[in-house]
Amino acid sequence: MDQATAQELLKLIHSIADPCEDIIAKAGDLAGDPSQPPEIQQASADLAATVEQLFQIAHYIMNATPRL
Repeated sequence: MDQATAQELLKLIHSIADPCEDIIAKAGDLAGDPSQPPEIQQASADLAATVEQLFQIAHYIMNATPRL
């Protein structure tokens, strides 16, 4: 991936950061809600973990991308 493409990707990730924080928080709430069926709790926990992993991957790309 060339630098321009990596920078564009990171800009896109940055633009979704706030909505993703909301997704992580709400999915975490559902995952910890004992009134929810176990399948919903697990799916919500998986969703929160997946979105968090997206940002870990983006952080790796950011650190691996040469700065100009």
